[in-house]
Amino acid sequence: MVGGEAAAAVEELVLGVRQATDFTEQFRSYSESEKQWKARMEFILRHLPDYRDPPDGGGRLDQLLSLSMVWANHLFLGCSYNKELLDKVMEMADGIEVEDLPQFTTRSELMKKIMTFMREEMLPKVLVLVMPKVKYRPTQEKVLKMFTQMTKSNRVKGLRLFLVLS
Repeated sequence: MVGGEAAAAVEELVLGVRQATDFTEQFRSYSESEKQWKARMEFILRHLPDYRDPPDGGGRLDQLLSLSMVWANHLFLGCSYNKELLDKVMEMADGIEVEDLPQFTTRSELMKKIMTFMREEMLPKVLVLVMPKVKYRPTQEKVLKMFTQMTKSNRVKGLRLFLVLS
């Protein structure tokens, strides 16, 4: 008799897991890969009991789905969000294992690498002008004219110009 009760309990548990999985399947985005969906589904299933909508509505499930998308977008696409939100979703996802994640380089990291290279390898030979997009930015022609005048002096012979328009 005990074996029958245990089997029934296991069957009930498996049925509950199947129902939860079937329920979450409706939230899969058509553009999600199998790996992305499995990770996001684990995130959703882990927190689903805490985010069930109350009978009067309330949108708790929508909040969970949004948090799962923030986490997945950050992980798989490199999207950035404010620190508090990222801290929250990373804490919620603690323990979810995802293999072969892409590595992303931020603009700041890339600029740091470029500037380090420029300082170490090319500084005596190169002038880098970073010109942000502002209303009164000089035209490329004006910058080139100023550069040409600079290189006429003996101090900067052989100087190269890299113009970065951001």
